[in-house]
Amino acid sequence: MKVFISGASGLVGSNCLKLFLEKGWHTVGSYFTFETDDTVYMLMNKQ
Repeated sequence: MKVFISGASGLVGSNCLKLFLEKGWHTVGSYFTFETDDTVYMLMNKQ
């Protein structure tokens, strides 16, 4: 399975990220202001 978690550095997202990684799923999590392990930066276009 593949999972993308928007906001993976937050309380709920980080726990979801941990759970899916432990299950061996291909998981990508994003962050905007608080970088954590296993997350990638999400660029937001402010217009």
